[in-house]
Order: sequence, then structure tokens, then C-alpha cells
Amino acid sequence: MKDGALELSKTLLDQSLKRSSQREATQQARTSQNLSALTNIASTFATQAIAPKADGLAKLNKDYANATQKLYKKVGSADYDTGFEGTDKKADVFMNGIIDDYYGIKNNMKNMKDPSLGMQDLANIENMIDEYGKGVTNMLAFNEAIKEASTADLNSGGKLSNAGAPSNQLQIIRKITGGGIEAEDIEFKREGNNIILYDVKSKTSLNITEFNRAQDRGEEYLQYAKPTEELTTGFYGDIVKNENDEGVYNPTFITKGDDDTYSMTPQQQVDYKNSIMGNDPLKPEEKATGGSFKGLLQGDGNIAESIWEDQMYDAGLVINEWPTGDDPKAFDGLSSDEIIANATGPNATKKDKERYNKFYADFYEPALNFLANQSIKAGAASMQITLDDPTEDVNEQIAESAKDSKIEEEKLPEDLKVKYGLSEDDQEKLKLAKSGEIVEVTINGKLTKIRKT
Repeated sequence: MKDGALELSKTLLDQSLKRSSQREATQQARTSQNLSALTNIASTFATQAIAPKADGLAKLNKDYANATQKLYKKVGSADYDTGFEGTDKKADVFMNGIIDDYYGIKNNMKNMKDPSLGMQDLANIENMIDEYGKGVTNMLAFNEAIKEASTADLNSGGKLSNAGAPSNQLQIIRKITGGGIEAEDIEFKREGNNIILYDVKSKTSLNITEFNRAQDRGEEYLQYAKPTEELTTGFYGDIVKNENDEGVYNPTFITKGDDDTYSMTPQQQVDYKNSIMGNDPLKPEEKATGGSFKGLLQGDGNIAESIWEDQMYDAGLVINEWPTGDDPKAFDGLSSDEIIANATGPNATKKDKERYNKFYADFYEPALNFLANQSIKAGAASMQITLDDPTEDVNEQIAESAKDSKIEEEKLPEDLKVKYGLSEDDQEKLKLAKSGEIVEVTINGKLTKIRKT
């Protein structure tokens, strides 16, 4: 290659290398700028994504810390006190333990695979604490009501019913809100999300959450014995008074004596009871319909359970519970209304009727008799009407018959049979009885004790 051509070629090569180097420098500069820009953009995005999260988590931690402190302050407030040091100290230890659980869950939220479950646990603990505070308020109020009811009269409407809340639960309320050594019987337990008050003496418990829910639903936790005396007394007046003139008594049930006195003979008393119970003595194979007492013993709003378990139990007439359907062994787990409905329905089976016959004999008829007797005694007393004693009436008949020495002894029982329908067995009892001896006989279908004079 000639020197001129060689020099030109070298010049061109240098220029080419220079341009290449410039292009490379430019490209590197551009790449550097692009990388820098991308880094800045990424950094901006990262700052925008992490900062709110970090701020939010910091706020969350602060909120939880505040919430924890609020819980400690809440359980230490007067709203959570029963007013008795022993009970409140035991409650504080228990509640603080629950709050410690709350704090532990909160601190482990970051390690949980599903933080929402932790959030739910925290909410449950807060709710438990609130429920206990509400329960203290309710129990203090109930303790005053229980104390007042303990001295109330059975027919006042203010006495607690045996058919109401279990007495062991009422005892727990009394113990925990009454202070004293008995409060030591009550322990605090946690079952799931519920706080349980457990009586170590009776081995029974009260669920605070369920107790509060019953109040929220408006349920009558404290049930009172239903008074009936005023009502049955009213029934008496309605029946014995003349429909067209209230100042005149119905002679079917009332006998007018001398000096404007009034009385009911034993037979009139029987007639009254048959009338108010819906019983037809001419149809002995049929059962009483319930008469004026039907609504008290069956159907919506009936108070049969209270009549049976409060009034009749208090009178010493019954010892077992009225069938409510709660006991699967009693009448196949059916309530009294179900027993009646099944037996009187169009598809009643033989078993339905047999079950009803037993229920009627063991429960319904005794309850009717109790109400009828209450009505006749209280009603007659309120209207100053004398109830003739069937015992005295029979004694008078015996005495009068015995005065006639010409009457043979054998005729005395016969006279009684005609007037009172005494059976031959009862006649024999009277014949063999000594003077002054009590004899039990059936008079007008009613078992009666009389004293032979």
C-alpha cells in the first residue's frame, strides 16, 4: 500500500474508532441516566408502598397498646365491682389474666399466617370483658329483687316461682353479690368465649354471656308465682249472683237463712264446683272441660306450671313437676298442651288417649279441684256466705236419728243412704264406729271425714 493511501486509511480508522468511542460513551451515559431514573422511580414507588404500611402498623400497635390499657382500666372501674373486696379481688385476678392473653395475641400478630383470626380472638376477649361488666350490673339488680321476693306472700305476685330460674343459679347470684364467706364458694372460669361462675359447693354454674342475653331478649329470668285467688274469687261472684239482679243470689248455689244470712249446703258446694269446672255429674264417663279455669291450665299464656309448682306444692298437695316437655321420661317428653291436643285431635291414637287419661287423673283434675276449692272458700269469705260443713251436717243427722229410741239401729244407715247415697260399706263403717270416732265415707261422690256422735 502506498504511503498516501496508508495515511488516509489510518486517518479514517482513527476517526471511526473515535466515533465508536463517542457512541459508546454516549450509550453508557444514556444507560447510566436510564438506570438512575429507574432507580429513582423504584425508590419512589418503594417509599410510597412501605411508608403507609409502616405508619399503619405503628398506629395499630399504638391502638392495641391503648386498647390494652383501656381494658385494664375498665375492669378496675366501679362498674366492674360488686362492692365486696373478696369477690372483686378474685374477679380482678381472673380478668387481668384474660387481658394478658389479649396482650400476648396482639404481640404475636406479626407471626400469624392469618392475622384475621387473631383479630377475631381479640374482639372475643373485648366482648367477654364487656359481658362481665354488664353481668355485674344485672346481678346486683337481681340480688335486690331476690331478697325482696324471699319475704313476699305467695298470692302477692311478688314471690319467686319454683317454675322459674333454677334456684342454684339464683344462689350463685346471691353469693357473688352478697359478700361474706359464701362468696368464696364462687370460682371464675373461662369456657371458650364465655365467662362461667362456678359454685364449688353445689357443683352448678351460671354462664354470664347467656345470662345477659336472656336480659337482652327481654326474657323473664326472675319468674314470679302467679296469683289466682283474686281471679277465682271473681269467678265465684259471677256464678252465685243472679244474672238479672246482682242483689239476689242464685238459689241453685246459695241458701237464704234467717236475718238475711246466706249459706251453701254441701250439695250446693258440689254443684258449684261441677259448674265452675265444666263437669256434668249426669255424664260421669265424660271428663270436665275445665270450665272457668280452662285458660289457666291450657293454651297460650296458661299458668298451670306455676299453679301446680307454687300454690299446690306450698299447700302440700303435690311433689312432682307439671309436665312441660322438658323431661323426656315424663309423658314421652310431651307438654301438657301437647298431651291434650294429641288426645282430642281427629287423629288421636289409643296411646294418645291413654296418655291423656293418666294426665287428667294425675294432674288436670287435681288442679281443677284446687282452683274450685280456692274459688269457693275465698269467694264465700269475701261475700260473707257460710259454707256448711258436710261433717257437721251428717253428725246432726246421726244425732237426730239416735234420739228416736223406737228407730232400730239398722235403720240409721238406711236413712243416711237415702239422703247421702252412702254405700253399704260406708254404712257398715258408721254402724261399727264408736261415738267420737272419725270415719271416712263418700258423700255425694266426695271422700269426706265425719265424726260419729
